[in-house]
Amino acid sequence: GSAIADLSAEQLCSLPGNWSYGISQGACLFFINEGAKSTTWLHPHIGEPMITGHRRSA
Repeated sequence: GSAIADLSAEQLCSLPGNWSYGISQGACLFFINEGAKSTTWLHPHIGEPMITGHRRSA
């Protein structure tokens, strides 16, 4: 498996034009392909999941 990449503003700014992102209830970052009406956990350019660094405490 691949290591989870740390979130950076540069990586979010590098999203293709028809992509946006959101954060799940578990503080996981996901990516939204507006053109295809689909979502993915993998960054469209990097191909790896991203982490926000903000974890929900128990």
